[in-house]
Amino acid sequence: LVCLSIGATPFSDVLWARVVDRPEKNKSLNNDKLEVIIEFLEELNSKKPFELLLALLTPEGPMLLADNPVFYLSFGPVLRRLKAMTERSLPFDSLLLARKEDAKRAHKELPWTDDCMSSLEDTITTRKRVFDPAQDQALRTMLSSTISTIQGPPGTGKSFIAVEATRHILNNQHVRRHQCRASSSLTIGELLLRETGDYYTDSEYSCSPPSSDVDIGDDRMRVLLLAEKNHALDESLRDVMKANPFARVVRIGGRCEEPKLEKKTLMYLARLRKKSPHIGARLHETITARNGLVQKLSEDLWELLPGMSPASLLRSHASKEQLQSLMRGCKNTKRSHLLAHRRMQHALDCGDWVCQEDLQDCCSLWQPTPEAAPSANSSKRNSSTPDEEESDGEAGIEIKERKALIEATGAKTPLLTMDSSKTKVPILGPLSGDVDGSASYLSDQTDLWALSNKDRSRLLGLFLRRVLREQREDTFVDETLQQIEQLTEEIAALERAHKVQILREADVVACTISGASIQCELLADIDFSVVIVEEAAEILEPQLVAALPPSCQQLMMIGDPYQLRPKIQTYRLARDLNFDQSLMERLLNSEHGYPKVMLRTQNRMRDEFLCMLRPHYPELVTNFERVAKNKPLDFVRKTMYFVNSPKNYESASEVGRSVINKGEAKVIVEFVEHIVREGTPKTDISVLAMYDGQVAHLRRLLRDIDYEEVVVSTVDRYQG
Repeated sequence: LVCLSIGATPFSDVLWARVVDRPEKNKSLNNDKLEVIIEFLEELNSKKPFELLLALLTPEGPMLLADNPVFYLSFGPVLRRLKAMTERSLPFDSLLLARKEDAKRAHKELPWTDDCMSSLEDTITTRKRVFDPAQDQALRTMLSSTISTIQGPPGTGKSFIAVEATRHILNNQHVRRHQCRASSSLTIGELLLRETGDYYTDSEYSCSPPSSDVDIGDDRMRVLLLAEKNHALDESLRDVMKANPFARVVRIGGRCEEPKLEKKTLMYLARLRKKSPHIGARLHETITARNGLVQKLSEDLWELLPGMSPASLLRSHASKEQLQSLMRGCKNTKRSHLLAHRRMQHALDCGDWVCQEDLQDCCSLWQPTPEAAPSANSSKRNSSTPDEEESDGEAGIEIKERKALIEATGAKTPLLTMDSSKTKVPILGPLSGDVDGSASYLSDQTDLWALSNKDRSRLLGLFLRRVLREQREDTFVDETLQQIEQLTEEIAALERAHKVQILREADVVACTISGASIQCELLADIDFSVVIVEEAAEILEPQLVAALPPSCQQLMMIGDPYQLRPKIQTYRLARDLNFDQSLMERLLNSEHGYPKVMLRTQNRMRDEFLCMLRPHYPELVTNFERVAKNKPLDFVRKTMYFVNSPKNYESASEVGRSVINKGEAKVIVEFVEHIVREGTPKTDISVLAMYDGQVAHLRRLLRDIDYEEVVVSTVDRYQG
């Protein structure tokens, strides 16, 4: 998200936009100029398209830009959807409001509960899976409740329970269909009718008939799997595929990090699956029409640019007296320039237009120089090495998310690229919005050289606004941009209809919470019976509520607020308004008793490590049979050490806004070297750090001693 200041006082008048594409850091270092593609946000700006263009070309002061690292598309769609919500349109009606009657209704069974419970009983009887008592209770609660929350301390099998719940929901998927939908599915033809105004039958849309056990618009059970992070989503989806080898799986989003899932992404499947001839022809026609309008608009605007140079503005709008004063005050005494003065004077005496080339040299000496923008405090962002780019920082995530969205939406091509240095459009000073406003008196000033630098800029700005307004009706900017927007929306609707068909043939659809926010319109066209949320305690409540599709009838939230909570940039929002409390945590703490289970048996760590966890989980116990293989190192006295290092100080990192501690990193690397010399395989060692900068620094140190096999990760990324 970026904010452009165009006011006389910094940020008194602003334009809001989002960055669509920007160069990568290592590419931008070697360039004096950077091309950044931005999209102005209609919902945040009151100005119409032409007024936007006018504001960019004639700002009231030096243009300033404030760049926010927040990925706007993760929150913009969320805010729009929440704004449109009413109590009647809330997912699950009022069940999420946590009143006494709501909690009671959350225990209600679903029409498919009996089938799921039968599948679970069969699994237990045949010992296909073995569950501890808390896991068994958690599965029964999840499968038999409308809304359920499962809290899992470290190593208790939260992800395992989510996969098992999915397996039992899908177990009878290919035997029969459940006729219990809250709303009937739209056919592809009905979807196109709603999106584009034209009706096509499903047979016209499909390039080939669906497989025998899939019927577009059927009442099949579908599961939507949500997670906060991409790597967590990939791990969960990989486990779901392993437990359900015949399930159709689609992964939404372009940041898939699991090779086995690359051919399961919606982007890949949409490209692979051929569109119907009718839809293909319609898309080609619409895209061609849109590109034609874009080309025409670009050409019209480029034709305006030569008329925006100072010499052209003075030639067209300055009075005879002003042009004569420009010549009199000109200090250029070259013979060629004096000849130009004579030609201009002759033209003025005859009442003709002066030649712009003759006027150019005078204007170059007179035109205002851009004022330096006021300094602004900003955090230092240094370049990063390729190794540092691999870290899991927010900036890196933002860049990857942005690129995935660009590839998915085709939003990389700008409507118009304008280089003011080539067209010599001046940076202009304060102007009134009205041509006859406070700056109009400058038109009567006959001595142009007596004007201050700011007034020269204001005079040129006044002339420029006149030029633009004169050309507005000829170029039809507003109307053309509106037509382009309509065609763009039609293209998106046709592409969305193609993706809807693919998603309707899936049993499990997975995406991050950001992806669900971005693709909320697409997901709303798919009937999802069940939504399962991994690490639900990490997700902001507004984000999750906005991401829930209208068709959702069962919600299962799995996570642990003691381990991961939502990250809030503004501390006051967390302190005063509980913004760092997830929907899962709020329902867990509800006094009215929503369906919930705490997992109690950990299968990961040696029992002595529980001393750090028992203040939060007093009932947590260890599965000694599972952890018996976790033998301590035979060359150390203890399995746990706390090292105090008061003389090691943190310093700024080259990775975003992160920090490093070189002294601590040195101690860690020395210890890793020691245990490797004692016979520990490098692949058996993991080093965790809190900060991305420290992770990048440790990786570099270990790489320098040929220890690249050692896993180095942030705590968040290593979670689970």
